[in-house]
Amino acid sequence: MAGATKTVYETIETPLECVDVVATLPAPAEVSSGTKKPPISLVVGASKSPLLCYHYAVPYKQDVVGSVLVDSADDAVRDVTRQLATLVAKKFGVPCYVGWGCASASDQLLVISKCIQLIKLHTDSPSS
Repeated sequence: MAGATKTVYETIETPLECVDVVATLPAPAEVSSGTKKPPISLVVGASKSPLLCYHYAVPYKQDVVGSVLVDSADDAVRDVTRQLATLVAKKFGVPCYVGWGCASASDQLLVISKCIQLIKLHTDSPSS
């Protein structure tokens, strides 16, 4: 089924706060096929938090290009949003949207790692 997606939800407990992740993912067959692939969309934030930054990244040749769609005055928030979108686009070979709504960008490596694990778990992707 072309364009099939599924949405999954997970709460990541960091030392400072609980972070909710909502991911809309292409079906496993869509990730591994050579057809036009639906994007991965991640929304990372604490409960009832506003959208602070939104980044889009797309694989292009041997690189990834991206653009900030909603910018933040906080450099750390902008950077973690860009890093996560770029990493997902590069690792899984599909466009990626990342919305960030956490008040702080602390524990960003933990959050990024858990997001990658969540995507791998639910797409059965062979990417390592």
